Amino acid sequence: MEQMRTAARRLGIRLKDDLKHSQALRNAQALALQTASWLSPNTVTAQLRAVTAFQRSESAQLWRWLGDARKNHQEAEASTSPPPSPSSSRYRSYLTQQSQLTRSIILKAPGDHGERGVLMVQFEYNWYRLLNGLNDLDALASQYDILWGTSWSPTDYLLLEAILSKTTGEIHVLPSHASEAAKLQAFHPRIQCPPVLSASDWVNPKFFTPKPHSERSTDILMVANWAPFKRHFELFSALRKMPADLRVTLIGQTEAGYTAEHIRKMMCLYRVPQQVTLLESLPIDEVTRHQCDSKVALLLSRREGSCVAAVEALFAGAALGMRDGAHVGSVQYIHEETGALLSGTQTATDLMALLENSAKLRPHEWAAKNISCHVSLGKLNGFLRDRSSARGLPWTVDLAPFHWRPYPTYSEPNAMERLQSAYDALHRRFPEVFSHDLGTTSHR
Repeated sequence: MEQMRTAARRLGIRLKDDLKHSQALRNAQALALQTASWLSPNTVTAQLRAVTAFQRSESAQLWRWLGDARKNHQEAEASTSPPPSPSSSRYRSYLTQQSQLTRSIILKAPGDHGERGVLMVQFEYNWYRLLNGLNDLDALASQYDILWGTSWSPTDYLLLEAILSKTTGEIHVLPSHASEAAKLQAFHPRIQCPPVLSASDWVNPKFFTPKPHSERSTDILMVANWAPFKRHFELFSALRKMPADLRVTLIGQTEAGYTAEHIRKMMCLYRVPQQVTLLESLPIDEVTRHQCDSKVALLLSRREGSCVAAVEALFAGAALGMRDGAHVGSVQYIHEETGALLSGTQTATDLMALLENSAKLRPHEWAAKNISCHVSLGKLNGFLRDRSSARGLPWTVDLAPFHWRPYPTYSEPNAMERLQSAYDALHRRFPEVFSHDLGTTSHR
């Protein structure tokens, strides 16, 4: 009887996961919301439902159709009503803790003859802080090109709607998944997306010293917070069918109330035969050390943002395993040189094959050549230079080099000194949003 209850609990976890990530269900929800939008007598409610429908839509055909329907409806109504307010429940705690920006840095100071500065504002809760704290967002946007960095895919389109309503120029959004760039641009013609991802494309190879494969002491490493969307259960299910002497390490942290104790209970539920090491809230240098000491790094999320940990694993020289069909930005970097996609129906078999093949792969070499912060900086410079030229604006100074560790940080020691006057000017002008020490505390 106990065995049947255990099997039922495992099945329930998997069914809940399948329903949550069903594209067909998300598309059905989008269609239902769009229909409710058309039937709503309240203009603001109708707009809220239409934007949410667009965000929920999964297939390109559907979001293009929803985008056209939204545009045609707005033109027919010629509405002058304000956009629907973005739900503050998701961001209120951040605002309560601190009203000023975090994880945001100036990459270029404004120059002469109308040359625009560049300000990177990372993650949607900081978008909300900027929207909440500035009465005149366009005044800032007329002086700086703001890079709106996303944390998830899809991003928060209600926030984008609010940003569009408070600005008049181009909006530069850094997507967390390459496929979302077209969707973002279909949402509004003023949105432009640089050819780089929000967070994962900014890893600096100088922090990684990969061990030779034969000297690595960990077989499988998973760096992921303890929340359910990271899907530890699939690893535990696979481990039951794998050798008991495998050396497995999990590095994570509490997220949304889920703790390491939830993971320990789940391991008991799945009766994992290996001795799994759980490590929590490690400093970034310690995480890197474990990544450089692992043969295989694993990410099993079916949906999230770009996932920096996955790219860090590549720079650490670990073969990367991810779920086939996952809507995660860094999944595009998995190929014959870097790792393998796991089917989900035979995860244990796929994972063992990756482990056996890991010594032959060259993830560090490929990553350093193709997706380092240096490569991405060249792409972003080129994009912003071209956009400035298209608008008839000068571009005489390139962006300050930066990397992600574990949030945006300058790569050159004198960059902060060169940009300090720009930080001071923003603090004097908008003290409620820009702290006096943002440039040195952006990692908070």
